[in-house]
Amino acid sequence: MAEGKVHSFFPDPSARGWAIRFVNEFLPLEINELFSQFIDLSAIPLNDKKIIKKIETLCNLLYEEFRRPAVDDNSVLRHLLAAILHMLQFEKRKLHTYNQPDKNADYCLFYRFLNLLDKNFKEEKTVEFYAEQLNITAKKLAELCKERFGISTIKIIEQRRLIEAKRMLAYTDQTVQQIAFDLGYEDHSYFAKVFRKSMSITPTEFRERNHIS
Repeated sequence: MAEGKVHSFFPDPSARGWAIRFVNEFLPLEINELFSQFIDLSAIPLNDKKIIKKIETLCNLLYEEFRRPAVDDNSVLRHLLAAILHMLQFEKRKLHTYNQPDKNADYCLFYRFLNLLDKNFKEEKTVEFYAEQLNITAKKLAELCKERFGISTIKIIEQRRLIEAKRMLAYTDQTVQQIAFDLGYEDHSYFAKVFRKSMSITPTEFRERNHIS
């Protein structure tokens, strides 16, 4: 789950598992494939019993290490967490690249685009900016977006801004006008129109249903 992303979790009473929370400074790794704000796929199916056993073992080791008396060196925790995340990243990558070895370069290029988008979406809203940063044509970027999500590049950029809008409406006390301005909308009424078209409710209605004080 990406940092600050609006979400909810309703586990089954019989569910058992781990919830691991950490800050960027604890494990400064570029694992955008797992933690992109745009990607909604946070549930990665694990069908291989050997993989499940490995991850289960790593989680248990992580928990045991976490419960040890506090020490200044957290290197063991970092390495165990990194191992878990890299295994999950590998399993997620297989969902897209299985039987498609020729698509690996495009796959990496698309996630580079998402990484750039997460860092620049407030200031940069043009397809040309991202294509230039990736050293590809706007047409090539459009093909990648269409292949991965079935929508245009500009639509992905717009949806990334709306994801941030939902986070700000739920977790901050900024006014709708302030949020619209922070996200680069010159006219807050236009922002409200775009938001309602996407969510079927107004920003104010969304806040009333989801705001966390």
